[in-house]
Amino acid sequence: MMVTSSRNTMGIFGAPTNNVPEGVLPSVKSPRKGRRLKKRLEVSETNSESHQEITSSSHYRTFENDLIPGQSLSPQTSSLCTQTHFSSIRCQAFYYAIQEKLFSSLSQEKLLYIGNEHLLAVNSDLDDKVDAALRAETLFKLWSLHSAYYSLSSIIFCKAVCLMDLLVARVKVKPKYAMCVAAACYYITSKFERSSEHVSPTPESLVTLSRCGGTAADLTRMVEIILTKLGPSSVAAIGACSATAIDFLSIFSSFGIPFASYQNESRNQNSWLPVPISICRQIEIALVSSEVSCFRPSCLALALLNHLCFNSAVGSLGSADDWLQFHTSDLYNLSLICNVSNFNA
Repeated sequence: MMVTSSRNTMGIFGAPTNNVPEGVLPSVKSPRKGRRLKKRLEVSETNSESHQEITSSSHYRTFENDLIPGQSLSPQTSSLCTQTHFSSIRCQAFYYAIQEKLFSSLSQEKLLYIGNEHLLAVNSDLDDKVDAALRAETLFKLWSLHSAYYSLSSIIFCKAVCLMDLLVARVKVKPKYAMCVAAACYYITSKFERSSEHVSPTPESLVTLSRCGGTAADLTRMVEIILTKLGPSSVAAIGACSATAIDFLSIFSSFGIPFASYQNESRNQNSWLPVPISICRQIEIALVSSEVSCFRPSCLALALLNHLCFNSAVGSLGSADDWLQFHTSDLYNLSLICNVSNFNA
């Protein structure tokens, strides 16, 4: 064994630590770097022990940085997730998946949020282009076709409205072409329908039912114009985007659905419980309004959720009481996460 000393430190080489004579050990001082490393390891061990303890109140722990002190999302499933360690882990994974889905939708929201404030100052007679009133009238006709003749999902209608708003914001659309543009946008977004159960509209049926004027060839030509003006990549991005008001409402409602109910109704952890059709219709009608379309999709979903949970007439919309279990603090904290101030855009 060789002992070397330098200033106030002493190093030992050639002998295991447990074989060092006791007389030498008190005089050996660890280098500063070693002491820092030891302290760091002690801290990491303490943190690892604390992370091993899983409690029922940790479902929303990842959200705490976004919430104000004293406010937290109320876990509806605390009594369900404290029975076993396994159920607690699955419950945590469930709410972590909701968090990831919410942040993903928020990052895509700008694709579907088209400000229409400029339409409120347009006069279609003087300016010879679509204004707020004509937009609402045209989209209401499109909604009538969507709800009466076609079985496409509400998300398709939301994206058709977004596509038309984007075109009106970038291109001067004359009033006489408004219905043709709306029908063409609806035809384009119908191609994004993933379910094979829905009946896709044809140019012939859209021309006949919408009474937009012209022929099926004219509608097909309008589709080509829209793809040229907006760009195929932008249209494809809107089609693949999952940030409509329906998507946000589905994500928000997952916080109000007990984990046990989610397990009973859906075995696939990557799928989300569908929003009732009566509530989807409310969002479709709201998007027809030019004033409502000025708000972000997440804000619109929060406003409707607030109306469903705390309005006395909510019973008229169906089984919303059984579908949602929310507190005021839950909606308030969701608005903080979505950066919605006082439920305004």
